[in-house]
Order: sequence, then C-alpha cells, then structure tokens
Amino acid sequence: MGAVALLAGLTALAGCGGGEDKTGVAGSDGSTSSKAPDSATDSTTTTPSPTVPAATEGLPAGFPVADVPLLHEKVLTGSTGGPDGEFAWSVVLQSSRAVSDLSAEVRKQFGAAGYKAGPANEVGDLSVMKFTGPRYEVGVTAARSDDMVAITYVVRDLG
Repeated sequence: MGAVALLAGLTALAGCGGGEDKTGVAGSDGSTSSKAPDSATDSTTTTPSPTVPAATEGLPAGFPVADVPLLHEKVLTGSTGGPDGEFAWSVVLQSSRAVSDLSAEVRKQFGAAGYKAGPANEVGDLSVMKFTGPRYEVGVTAARSDDMVAITYVVRDLG
C-alpha cells in the first residue's frame, strides 16, 4: 500500500509545472555530440554514453542530463519545480517494455553513474526506487497501465 501511495504522490508531482506541452522523444542511439577541435577544420565527434540521452527534447529546462541517467524511452512530459518545492524537476517517460526489465536497467544506470541505491520495492507491474548521488536525490517509479509503462523520475537538488 505504501508503494501505491508513493506512486500516486510521484505521479502528482510529475503533473506540476508550467502547463506547457513538453512532449517529445528522447534519443535512442545512446550517443552525445561534443565539439572536438581539429588542426585543419572544426569537426564534431560522437561519443557513446550509456546514461545520457542523445536528445533532450521534452525535458524540462535545466534538467541535469549529464548527472541524472534516463532510460531511452519516449518523453511524455517534463516539469520544473518551484523555488521552495519538494523537487527540482520531474520527467515522465513511456515504454512498452516489462517493468522488471526497466527497473533492472534503471538500477544499472544509476549504479554506473555513482548513485547509492536507497529503499526500493517491486510488486508485479509496479516498481519504486530511490537513488542518492552527490548532487541529486532521484525517485523513480515504473507502473504498467494496460499496454504501456509510465516511468516517472522526480529529482531533488541536494545543493
């Protein structure tokens, strides 16, 4: 019952924000571009990154993509919290994959990014996880509804 209450709270937080349509699609190739100077010309090189999405379309302004790993799934919405709010950013993704597969990937990504796993619970098609890093605390839920899974990230700035 506690997991359901937490999911409801995180989902409600994800709906907070400026009301702008932030729908977009996160990149799926797992790469980011960076400028690399060349002696003859200035060229762009691509460096693979398992934790940083290639595209940030649909993410809220200021979302720390370099510090908070996200799954490569469709971005449904993103919002920025208020200055004195309980969270700094929230992002809701959509997937058709199994909750257990998504949860395993989330745990792997946050572990690789240096986060410490906190309390977690997985019951059927509901997973609730918490991760703490040096700058951010992140709550992640994955919940199936019919044929899709909503993955909600709620990020709190510890700074």
